[in-house]
Amino acid sequence: MESDQLLRLYVADPNKDLNGNEIEPFFSNVEIDNLLERFEDDLYGAAAEAWRIKAGRAVELVNSTTDNSTFSLSDIHKHCMNMVEHYADISGTTGGATLSNIRLDSQPDFEDEGDEIIVA
Repeated sequence: MESDQLLRLYVADPNKDLNGNEIEPFFSNVEIDNLLERFEDDLYGAAAEAWRIKAGRAVELVNSTTDNSTFSLSDIHKHCMNMVEHYADISGTTGGATLSNIRLDSQPDFEDEGDEIIVA
């Protein structure tokens, strides 16, 4: 199986249905290729980032109740973040910044070095 199809499998983003017909995936082929290139074919690192992107898009979803059915769409975000952690652990990367590694109680010190801003 090609790496782009494996990545789609890891992030639950098929581009074909069970009958082999083309369907509209969440990520375009270009986005999948860019993830693979960015993570130098580290499928697990790319999968962690893809799940992070899905989580970002899921934040826009809201919970709703219709006809005695409740749709807890905020759980989608939680699931996506669990998948980020899972694939980041396998990859040995952080998969990007997470709340667990960002200190919210302090501000970075900035130093101006001409055209560059340096975080101290």
